[in-house]
Amino acid sequence: MQDTKALASLDEHNIIGGLGSAVAEVLAENVCATKFKRLGIPDMFAYKLGSQAHFFEIHGLMAETVANTLVSMVPLR
Repeated sequence: MQDTKALASLDEHNIIGGLGSAVAEVLAENVCATKFKRLGIPDMFAYKLGSQAHFFEIHGLMAETVANTLVSMVPLR
């Protein structure tokens, strides 16, 4: 894991208690300094209703937004 520049998890539900939390625990227990980002639904009440696509859009989980987040995590050479 020492060569890993950045790591991200993507949950289509609340970020608390999901895959990202498990990955964060492993990174912390192994004192790994890898940049890590949990992508998912923030821990908040959903005040807006709509389709799954609309829900993903308002929480930044559309493919383009996720891709831009991931690209921004990796430093250019």
